[in-house]
Formats: sequence, structure tokens, C-alpha cells
Amino acid sequence: MIAIKDFDGAHTKLEKVLRLTRKKYGYSHEKVAIVLNNIGLCHYELGGVRTASKTFEEAVEILRDVTNTPIEATHLIQVSVMLGRSLNSLAFIRCKREEYAGAIVAQEEALKLQRRMFGNGHAVVKDTIKSLAMCMSIANCQNNKEKLEHMTNLYTGMLS
Repeated sequence: MIAIKDFDGAHTKLEKVLRLTRKKYGYSHEKVAIVLNNIGLCHYELGGVRTASKTFEEAVEILRDVTNTPIEATHLIQVSVMLGRSLNSLAFIRCKREEYAGAIVAQEEALKLQRRMFGNGHAVVKDTIKSLAMCMSIANCQNNKEKLEHMTNLYTGMLS
């Protein structure tokens, strides 16, 4: 439903999935976080930016907790990838809400996690660097659009 942009229908179904997933696994399981990420996307697409932010925050907290418990290495990698995605989604929403400091903190956490997992040359790391650089530039050039591209390139170079 998300793929065909039926966000209202997807949201309705995902809320049911969330209830069932919480009933089966509890409130702090990574499967709950996956559902929350999808619900957050629906909220954003339906215009609920604040609600999307809260939903992504909940997913991030769950995934942080899971990564801080003893789990096998391959499972840790999977959960860490989900955490990085959730952090980037949260950062995007915060940037949209002009909460630049919070967006930058979330992206820096995602970047640190991704660098540890993939190294500096990985495409995911490079994408996060570009997003972080853009957010930092927007925060510093709000009244000067001409400097935005220059600052983005400067920050990208510094972060790489």
C-alpha cells in the first residue's frame, strides 16, 4: 500500500499490525520498531510531521535498547542498519520542522554507527554525509540561499 501511495490505507493496516506485534513481542522488540518506522512514513506523507517525529523517536529508542543488549553479531548488524535508517528518518523530519540541532545530532549518531559498520567509502555512509552536510548548511544559511551549495560542499568535504 505504501508502494502505491495509499498511505491512509497503509496506516490503518499498520496500526493493526502494531497492536498484534506488541501483543506477541512486547513494546520493546525490533519488530515493533520496524512497524513504527512504516507508520512514521505514513504519518509524514499524510501531513502529520509532528506525529511522524514522535513515531520515529519511539522506533529509535527501541532499536537503541536492542543494540545495547547482548545479541549475536549478525543480528546486531541487522538491528544497527535499522537504527541508522530510523535515525536518518528522524533527522529528516526534524530538519523539516526546522529543528536543526536535533536533526544534526540524529544524523551524527547515524553516521558514527554506519562508519563503524561499513567504513567510510560505503554508499550509505556517503548519503548520510550528504544529508548531514545539507542540514548543517540549511541551519547556517537560512537567510542566504546563495551560500547554501557552497556550505554544503564545504561540510561534505569536512565530514568525508
